[in-house]
Amino acid sequence: MNVFMRRKRMPDGTFGDLEKVFEGDTDAEKIARLQEQNTMLMLALTDLYEHVYAADEEATK
Repeated sequence: MNVFMRRKRMPDGTFGDLEKVFEGDTDAEKIARLQEQNTMLMLALTDLYEHVYAADEEATK
């Protein structure tokens, strides 16, 4: 099994110690979190596409 590690960003902007990303989560909790993150990424990408499209429309006027 692969173990994903990350460094949390601290309030002062630096990075903390390495920690396991999914430590203590059940498979169902991992899947739910990943699905939620996927949805947020898709929405952010859609917002970016809309912004680029609007900027392109303004540039061609």
